[in-house]
Amino acid sequence: MVVILTLAEGMVGMSENVFINIKNRPITLTAEVENTAGKTANGILIAQGGRFGGWALYVKDGVRTAYDYNFLGMQRFTVYANQKLTPGRHTVKFDLPTMEGASVKVV
Repeated sequence: MVVILTLAEGMVGMSENVFINIKNRPITLTAEVENTAGKTANGILIAQGGRFGGWALYVKDGVRTAYDYNFLGMQRFTVYANQKLTPGRHTVKFDLPTMEGASVKVV
């Protein structure tokens, strides 16, 4: 079964019960982004979690796109894109078919 969730700017504070459940299943996260020349892009593209754990797809240091999963503060799993986020419009895609096969791509 494929479930698609489309989010828009300003959709914040959604609890786990109303958000898409991605636990223990393959996932693909896709974000359309625009990186303005001369500005440093940093921040969260999408995240779910709270004080004790969760996950996020984000841009760090203006060029590194990454996915981070925090399991109860006991384990942390981070995957970085091989491609840098250059100025212009891009599609950032995170695929997690299995824990061993995760990848982040910038197109």
